[in-house]
Amino acid sequence: MMNLRPRIGILPDLQADDLKLKLSPDYARAIHAFGGTPLILPYIPPGEREVYADSVGPWIHGILLPGSPFDVEPDRYHQTVQPATGPVSRERDEHDSFWIQWAKTHGVPILGICYGCQILNVVFGGTLIQDIATARPNALDHKPAGRSRERVHEIRFESRILRLPELREQHHHVNSSHHQAIDQLAEGFTPVAWADDGILEAFEWAEPEPWILGVQWHPELIYTIDPASAAVFRAFVKAARARSHARPDKTFLPAT
Repeated sequence: MMNLRPRIGILPDLQADDLKLKLSPDYARAIHAFGGTPLILPYIPPGEREVYADSVGPWIHGILLPGSPFDVEPDRYHQTVQPATGPVSRERDEHDSFWIQWAKTHGVPILGICYGCQILNVVFGGTLIQDIATARPNALDHKPAGRSRERVHEIRFESRILRLPELREQHHHVNSSHHQAIDQLAEGFTPVAWADDGILEAFEWAEPEPWILGVQWHPELIYTIDPASAAVFRAFVKAARARSHARPDKTFLPAT
């Protein structure tokens, strides 16, 4: 039987100055490395998103929410902007929110990374710490300058859904590049990883279906050296492949 690659829709960022699409190649490389086919889902005007999703949706088997230099707009979780909160992008927030809701409705697996993890929590009703250094002055430095590809702090991982050999060892060292974090976790999610200072580093959907995982670090940058990061992408693509088998079509791309 031909080994088929599931298609993963990646949500690009926007450049703040001229609203051009922007996306680090590391996300697509990671998806491809673990057997998926990365696709970019462009920004469509609000009134036409549903039509676009109806058109491409049957060929999308997973949604990846990447990181971003933007912060989630605090108004979305009913808070006022604090001094240390960075710039926001309403377009990015709305684009991600639409696809999160679409994926949840259609049972499509979701992986949220950094900003993607945070907007995922907010869409489901959770809140954020707007600035870790301000709210938790004794916390670790979660955004060390120039070290985004280094494993800089330890996490304790206790996932009940991701039962993978790589995660049998609970303690892993990961990279870190965020000044915000999860505060109140949305209903329906279960916390599964923490830094030593108590900052939540990962959460998953409490039930096996739909497959949803949010991670605060950047596994796309260190999956070649970190077993936990590799496990995240392997599990995500595996879930997308299972979704593709549930909705087969004749236009898959064969795995190489």
